[in-house]
Amino acid sequence: MNLNQLESLLDEGESQDLDWKKDWPLGLLNSKSDPAWDKGRGELLKDLISFANSTGQSMAYLVLGVKDLGVRRKVCGILKSFDDADFQQWAANTFDPPPKFLYTEIEWSQTVNIGVFSIERIPKYPHVVKKDLGGVLYKGQVWFRTGTKNSIALHSDLQRIFEGEKPFKISRLKDPVLDKVKLHYKNQGREVSLPLFGRKDSLLAQGYEIATYPGTRREVWAGELGNLYEHILLLKPKKQT
Repeated sequence: MNLNQLESLLDEGESQDLDWKKDWPLGLLNSKSDPAWDKGRGELLKDLISFANSTGQSMAYLVLGVKDLGVRRKVCGILKSFDDADFQQWAANTFDPPPKFLYTEIEWSQTVNIGVFSIERIPKYPHVVKKDLGGVLYKGQVWFRTGTKNSIALHSDLQRIFEGEKPFKISRLKDPVLDKVKLHYKNQGREVSLPLFGRKDSLLAQGYEIATYPGTRREVWAGELGNLYEHILLLKPKKQT
């Protein structure tokens, strides 16, 4: 996330993929010795994990330092700075498996910073609470987001998650729909591969990732042969810079 991307995002209201917060939960504005510190951590992680466990766009954003006024957004700035490493550790200690996200602070002006969590919705989910935290999160919970509301998953929600989503099937290798999916990932700076299914496990072990159909967690299968599909769309490992 950079300043230009943030400015574009300010045109959008809260949704399944975006939430605006005026500042950190109150507990995080105090010292670590304050009894409310863990409650603040729990409230923040609940918002973060609800995005990670939800369907929608491949990326979701939790933005702090901006007040949502409905028809417009007002930049207020965060009152306290944090490091991404702190949040990564908190999440790793609290969820199984850990979510994939990045926290950055963007300078809006010389005196105002905005905090942005960019949350990637990965195929390996749901992210389950493995440790009680602050009277907010409890072991075994699965939080997810519907619209602008965070909820605890019930039986039907968990059944849907664990059964998984059906693959997105494209019968022909030369298909405009497949070309659009490839372009989607190219615009994100990712290279795609369309190997035979037999190579899937070995390539994943080499660092490849499953490419899902944009806006879903559905694998992309292509090349119908009889009643079977020969190929699966994967993302090549990111190049080291």
